[in-house]
Amino acid sequence: MGKPTPRQLQLFFKSLVPYKDQPPGQNQTYQNLLVHLSDMVFLVQRLSHSIRQFSKLDNHHHHSEASSASLQTFRSHVSNCLNQLSLDSKPGFKYWSLPWIHRCFKLLPVVNEAFAKLAVDMDYPMSKWEAISIEEYFQYSLNLLEHLNSIRSALAHLSQARVSLSHALSLVENSPSLAMEYLRKIQSKKLRKEFEMKGIEEREDMPCSGKELVVHEALTIVKNIETWVCGIVLSGLCSDAKPYMMMRKSAALFVDSSLKALDSSVCREIEEKQGVLKEFKEVNDAVDCLVEALDNGEAHEAVKELEGRLEVIEMVLQCIGKELDCLFSNVLAGRDELIEILRQKSQ
Repeated sequence: MGKPTPRQLQLFFKSLVPYKDQPPGQNQTYQNLLVHLSDMVFLVQRLSHSIRQFSKLDNHHHHSEASSASLQTFRSHVSNCLNQLSLDSKPGFKYWSLPWIHRCFKLLPVVNEAFAKLAVDMDYPMSKWEAISIEEYFQYSLNLLEHLNSIRSALAHLSQARVSLSHALSLVENSPSLAMEYLRKIQSKKLRKEFEMKGIEEREDMPCSGKELVVHEALTIVKNIETWVCGIVLSGLCSDAKPYMMMRKSAALFVDSSLKALDSSVCREIEEKQGVLKEFKEVNDAVDCLVEALDNGEAHEAVKELEGRLEVIEMVLQCIGKELDCLFSNVLAGRDELIEILRQKSQ
């Protein structure tokens, strides 16, 4: 930015001040006036530049405060969702049940939607993300899809067990001996060996400020909760404490104090019951009762009992399956959106 010359100012003021008819003795005074005007304009330019720079800093500070507020809102929402899981924690309350597992699973779409809303509130859609955030989201979504596939496999295992028991019940009246062959208890399911609950990997190139930092911190919370929820759900559906116990080894997992307290209570129950959910134990107990009743020739009440137990788990498992399919589709859609963004940027 340069200081205007007297000549430049003369051209500017020519249309405003008819100086050509000035007396000769006043020419020098007029020239001095132009110099002073030049200095004044230059100072105004400098002041205007300073104001614009201050405005940029002020806007940056404002956006930083807005991003921090959005992150705090996100944290509060997530914390409230976690607190909802422990509202029923009265003396004697048992967490380790199929309905409670279902409530845990419902956290996944809620937290993912909250993360998406955070990006909208900050006016920071995926198309504006830096490479590190895109990479981090890709890794998170890949882990989530793997975990959802494992949950789907566990649901299929339970569905087969339920179908076998339902078939056995249909044979009780006319073929009791054949029914006995299909009366098999719900067995635990071992996950494939390569399955692993992955924790958060700290990197040296993590963002240290701005919206990128907010995305990173929020995504860390989302990943931690996803790991915890999937560990809970898989242990419950597989009747195996191992997935949950593996999850507890993940570093920096507990980002919320309410989750720490809740996890302690859940962990005690899982260890006590060796991962077997209340409803699955009731089905297996009903199977034992029916086998005994068939031997005694009085199976009517035992059949009704097992039918009722199967209806309970069938209803909840179908709900989990539908919600899983919806979440799986949404995660795939998010990955497809990022892939399209990367394709457009590469062009």
